[in-house]
Amino acid sequence: MNKEMVTGGEARTILILFIMGSTMILGAAGQAQNDSWIAILIDIFLAIPVALISARLLTLYPGQNLFDICQNVFGKALGKVFVLLYVWYAVHLAALVLRNYGEFMTSEAMPETPMLVPMLRGLAQRNRCAERH
Repeated sequence: MNKEMVTGGEARTILILFIMGSTMILGAAGQAQNDSWIAILIDIFLAIPVALISARLLTLYPGQNLFDICQNVFGKALGKVFVLLYVWYAVHLAALVLRNYGEFMTSEAMPETPMLVPMLRGLAQRNRCAERH
């Protein structure tokens, strides 16, 4: 199996696109209303250090992924706790995105359809795309 690595530039690009996509789809700063552009700028400026830290970690630990780096830096036990928290965050975020997708499809495109149907269809399409690549 090939071990593909993400470069620092690719990591920064992924983070920037993630922030932009989440902002466009989910909206930013619902309570800010007309001042939401300020919230978006603050979000970008807060994400820049995270992107720089991620890129620096990838250069300090070449050939290792985030899980290996956590275990090397924090030790086996504490590193596994951080990895578990990170995996929980990723699963939780995926569930939130899937829920938003289901709500959007139910409210805009298929109001008579139960929310579970477009959510399952979205998962099936995602799995087919993943199998092709």
